[in-house]
Amino acid sequence: MKIRMSAEQAAGLFEFAMLQDLDPTSMEPMKVSRDSAELKLVDGRPVFRVRVTALDRESGREMDAVGLKIKSKPQAKIGRTFDLKLAGQVTVTPYVTSANRLGWSIVADGLAEK
Repeated sequence: MKIRMSAEQAAGLFEFAMLQDLDPTSMEPMKVSRDSAELKLVDGRPVFRVRVTALDRESGREMDAVGLKIKSKPQAKIGRTFDLKLAGQVTVTPYVTSANRLGWSIVADGLAEK
C-alpha cells in the first residue's frame, strides 16, 4: 500500500541522517536490477538513491530497513547532516523484508536545500 503525503508530514514521522556528503555529480539513476540497463522509474521519472539512517520520531528508535529515493538530484553538494529534509510530495510504502521485518521504501520529489 502506497501512502502519499507532503514532505512536512513525512518530517513528523521520520528523521533522516546522511552520514556522508552527497555530490549530485556522482549520482546515477537507479536501475531496475543489477544486471539491467533499464532505469527504475517512479511516476515515469528516474530515481536516485540516497544513503540515510532513519529514526522513527514517535519511538525515537532507529529503523532497520529504509530505502530513500529522490526524483530530482540536488543542485549543489549537500554536506553530511543529521537533519536531512525532504521536499515536495513523498510516497511511503511499507513492505516485509526477506528477514520478515518491516521495511520502508520512501520516494520524495527531492531534498530541501538550504
